[in-house]
Amino acid sequence: MDAISFVLGIKSSHLRSTHLRDLVYRGRVMKTSKIQDDGTAAPATNGEANGLQNGEADEDTSARASRNDPKTAWVMAVYEDDAGDEQKWKRTITSNGASEYRINDRVVTAQQYNEALEAENILIKARNFLVFQGDVEAIASQSPQDLTRLIEQISGSLEYKAEYERLQAEAEQAAENQNFQLHRRRGINSEIKQYQEQKKEAENFQKKTEERDEAVITHILWKLYHFQRADPRASGKS
Repeated sequence: MDAISFVLGIKSSHLRSTHLRDLVYRGRVMKTSKIQDDGTAAPATNGEANGLQNGEADEDTSARASRNDPKTAWVMAVYEDDAGDEQKWKRTITSNGASEYRINDRVVTAQQYNEALEAENILIKARNFLVFQGDVEAIASQSPQDLTRLIEQISGSLEYKAEYERLQAEAEQAAENQNFQLHRRRGINSEIKQYQEQKKEAENFQKKTEERDEAVITHILWKLYHFQRADPRASGKS
C-alpha cells in the first residue's frame, strides 16, 4: 500500500513518516539495533540486538557493520493505457532525501509527474485511486457539507473553486449592472414617452391657437362685411 501510494505521488506525511528517508528499508539496521519506545533505532548494547542474544550479536556485529545499509530506494509502476501503450512511472528517494521522478526513464519535475497522472484520472490531491485505512469510517461520519467538499475534491472540481467563485462574482456583478441599465433604460423610455406626450400637447395647443386666431379674424371680417352693408356711407352711396 505504501509503495503504491509512494509511486503515485502521495506525500510522505500520509505514509506514516515525516521524512522520505524514513521510507527506505532498514532491515539490516533493525537486526543489529535496539528499537526504542519512540520507534527509533539505537545501537544495541550488551548484546541486546533485535532477534539475537548475547554471543550471537557479538559474532555478527563486525560482519554486519561492514555492510552499508541502503541510502536510496525506488518504486516503479508499469501502466498500460487504453491504447495499449505501456508507461513506466518511477519515483526514487535520493541519497539526500529528496524525490526524483521519471516517466519512461526520463527525468521530469513533480508537476509534470502529477500532470501525467492526472491525464490518466489519477488525482494525487483527491487520492481517488486508493482507499486508506480509516477513510470509510471518516467519510461515513462527515457532515453533508464535508461530503460535498470531498466529492468536489475527488472529482477535481475543488481546484477550480477560486476560479468558479471569481466568475460567479463577475456574473453577479454583470447581472447587477444589467438590472441597473435596464431600470435606467426604462426610466429613459418613460421620460421620452412623457416628452413625446408633452410635445403632442404643445403641438395640439399651437394648432388650437392658430384655429382660434383664424376664427377671430373670420369673425371680424364677417362683422365688417355686414357693417358695410348696413351703413350706406361705407358703400359710398349718397
